[in-house]
Amino acid sequence: MPRVVVGALFCHLAPSMFLGAVYGLFVPGGSEIDGEPFNAMLAGPVFGLILGWPYVAAGLAAWAILDQIDQHHPWAAALAGLAVGASVAWFSFRDGLFFDLPIAWPLCIGVGLLTGLGVWWIVYGRQWMLKPAAPPPRSRLVL
Repeated sequence: MPRVVVGALFCHLAPSMFLGAVYGLFVPGGSEIDGEPFNAMLAGPVFGLILGWPYVAAGLAAWAILDQIDQHHPWAAALAGLAVGASVAWFSFRDGLFFDLPIAWPLCIGVGLLTGLGVWWIVYGRQWMLKPAAPPPRSRLVL
């Protein structure tokens, strides 16, 4: 269960902080918001709670569905991440611009892909490191 919580936090924090960093680094004047560098990156998780929750919810719903049908493979996580990233680009940046930069579609799709694969790696990717489960104890039936 802790891996699920960490995966959900990563699903929320990674895209908002990455997009905040891109905004702070590449948008003209983005790193000088209120005189503090990288304020956009630090404010990203808060704005992610306010504006980005539908996309986190869509990613978590896709994750829950894939887990229920036992299809938690890296390619399925990549497809879910690509779909969520494309929906973010379509809904939020329909003009193809990310704050006057013409990189909205590849940026959002790339962030979605990396987030989907990151969540998969956190939750499922390190299974070989886990100790094998002990077999259930055998009950002794005396007849």
